[in-house]
Amino acid sequence: DFLKENYPTPVYVFDIKSPLLSPLNSETSRKIGEKGRKSAKSIDLVVTRSRGDVFTWIPQCVKPALVYPLGVRLSDYSPRFPERGFSRCTRFVYSGAIAPLRKLDTLLEYIAALPQDIKEDCTFDFFGSGPAEESFIRTLHNLDLKKIVTFKGCVDTEKLPGILTGYDAGIAWVPRSLYDNAPSLKMVEYIAAGLLPIATNTTAHKRYAAQGFTVKYFSETPNSFANTIADCLEQGFSSAGREKNLEKVKAFDWDNVVQDHIFPAFREAIIGKQQTSINLPARASFMSKKSRFKNLS
Repeated sequence: DFLKENYPTPVYVFDIKSPLLSPLNSETSRKIGEKGRKSAKSIDLVVTRSRGDVFTWIPQCVKPALVYPLGVRLSDYSPRFPERGFSRCTRFVYSGAIAPLRKLDTLLEYIAALPQDIKEDCTFDFFGSGPAEESFIRTLHNLDLKKIVTFKGCVDTEKLPGILTGYDAGIAWVPRSLYDNAPSLKMVEYIAAGLLPIATNTTAHKRYAAQGFTVKYFSETPNSFANTIADCLEQGFSSAGREKNLEKVKAFDWDNVVQDHIFPAFREAIIGKQQTSINLPARASFMSKKSRFKNLS
């Protein structure tokens, strides 16, 4: 009753965080698309990480859409600062869902195909959980990778930033066929932790290099992956590249994303619907870790 009395013209916002992963012509995709079209009639604003993701949920959507960057709480991260110059990368980490659509078995096959001299000089740790966990562990054993690959399982989200800083490079692995336009949150987390990000060469991942980040890419082939790992071992990660990444990732701090992207869009949507001026909290109220804004998303 309070909301109805004080906010008679509410604004409806859809927050789309990933693409619909059902096959384009599947029955599931058709049903969800139909529901999306019906729901769109009452939507005032769509916020998303990728404009292409919107159309997988709401075909032919014509509603206003804000594309905002991924956000992490940089205050949770304490990146290491190795010696000046270049530091070799020998400790690699993957953190993310262990799900069938991620095709992590393929990544394990790439690791198994690495030349022996590379295998002797590096390690790979995997953190995560999901429905493909049993398949992942089975493939790990079948490929006899126990000497260089360790499956660490699930870890508390709050502990992850501290864990990541113990590595040299983070693997932002997503198959291009499904996630080409979907930005990877792990990419930003690796950068925030001071790691060298190595990533599949998806359209979304390549935008980071275009924005000035230091990133090493590989295509989804064993040879390309091996060449990238060899480059990490031989050339490493420069202190200048690390410092540049840490400076640029400040734009991805969640409080900055809220203040600079999402909140202005909400402001415009509210004003546009109510046609009245409103008083909004000052920036300082959004800088605390327990920001009120996250309750609105």
